[in-house]
Amino acid sequence: MEKRFVESSLVVRLLIRGKNFEISTEGKASDIYEELDVLTQLADEVYKKLDAAKFAKAVPEKPPPEEVSVTVEGIPTITASRSTIENIQLLFNTTWGKSPRTVSEVCKALEVNAVPDKSNIVSSYLRRLVQRGFLRRIGTERKYSYYKVPTTEHV
Repeated sequence: MEKRFVESSLVVRLLIRGKNFEISTEGKASDIYEELDVLTQLADEVYKKLDAAKFAKAVPEKPPPEEVSVTVEGIPTITASRSTIENIQLLFNTTWGKSPRTVSEVCKALEVNAVPDKSNIVSSYLRRLVQRGFLRRIGTERKYSYYKVPTTEHV
């Protein structure tokens, strides 16, 4: 365990969101850190075992408080890291990233995965990923869309 968590008495609340479920826990940062692998396994098992249709009937989905008309269907769930650029790469490594995505779509996907960031920062990281050859950018004037560069893997 990392030293910074060993003596931590900081109380935190952890929320794990899946497609149709949420798991939350609260406790000392050090205790939650120790149990993080178990919590991840629990979330994976819940996701596998839930029948989405039954769950949707049992617990009606609440719309997001600020944006009632926004849907999150089709946005991939990622195992988020602390780095925004890594989270963007994780999003674009899914099938979601094969279609052109605007900065606002990328921001929404990050928000759904509980790792939001400002659009100007996301835009900057998207440009860097284009420069590195990880993404391509298409568009006209001031409206660009980004998508994952197809890889040529031989099996």
